[in-house]
Amino acid sequence: MGTSMFGTTNTAGAAIISCSGNSRCVDISMKYGVAQYWSTPKIYFSKGEEFKYDFGTTNKSLFHVAFAVFRLSDGKQITPWSYAAGKGGIDYSYGDIPSTGYYYMMAACKGGDDTRCEGGGTLKKW
Repeated sequence: MGTSMFGTTNTAGAAIISCSGNSRCVDISMKYGVAQYWSTPKIYFSKGEEFKYDFGTTNKSLFHVAFAVFRLSDGKQITPWSYAAGKGGIDYSYGDIPSTGYYYMMAACKGGDDTRCEGGGTLKKW
């Protein structure tokens, strides 16, 4: 692992971020050439709970992946966009839940302009 302007670089080129059976976590796996946008399944949080959201790209990913957390009930974005650089970039951030309910993380290849991204990420109770 090294560093990039967007976080840590995944030099192995594998989708290294997943929940690995953690019930307090939902994950996303973006496949190369399939879609511009991907989202995690929903996860329930109580108001004030802390969470971490992260994403890492593989070496196959030509572009950055933008990712953020949204409230399911009204689609409101509750975090700023974070960015995992293409070709093995990793980034993460933390937040606090503003109201009780279901939430999800959305990831967008090149900000939603392309399908040539690959990687994985999580939204988890911290």
